[in-house]
Amino acid sequence: MKKLISFLLAITLLCTPVFAASLPELPEGLFDSAQIKEAVQKVMNEMKAIGDQIGQMSDAELDAKILEFAEKYHVPPMNEEQIGFIRATCRGFSHMQNIGDKVDEYGQKLTGFRLALQNFMDTLQHIMDSLSGLLDQLSGVLDQLPAKEEPQPAA
Repeated sequence: MKKLISFLLAITLLCTPVFAASLPELPEGLFDSAQIKEAVQKVMNEMKAIGDQIGQMSDAELDAKILEFAEKYHVPPMNEEQIGFIRATCRGFSHMQNIGDKVDEYGQKLTGFRLALQNFMDTLQHIMDSLSGLLDQLSGVLDQLPAKEEPQPAA
């Protein structure tokens, strides 16, 4: 059991940088200037911050939110390919968040199972200790009884 928990903990620790990863590099040529790239990075940061809501949004709602943040950061009008890139990246954030939530939930269930199993083992150990003590007392009582003499056969 300890090996399974250690394995899952190791996987969680290895995956943590993936879940907390920085934003992906913007593809060359998709956004023209460094200033626009910086503004788009800000838009993507805003989208990452609302990652838990992204999974519940339709593509149209998500595009509207992207455009809302783009306007906030003065990003010039974007074409469908540019909006699609940001949308796909946002869906990735949401997917990674869902995976992280499921890993956390599974970890909590395993912790609960481990605690229940430990409690069961502690109870079983207590029962075994009680039985051992009872048998020791019984043995002591039997040792104190006078030995019964065997009747001698008549000669």
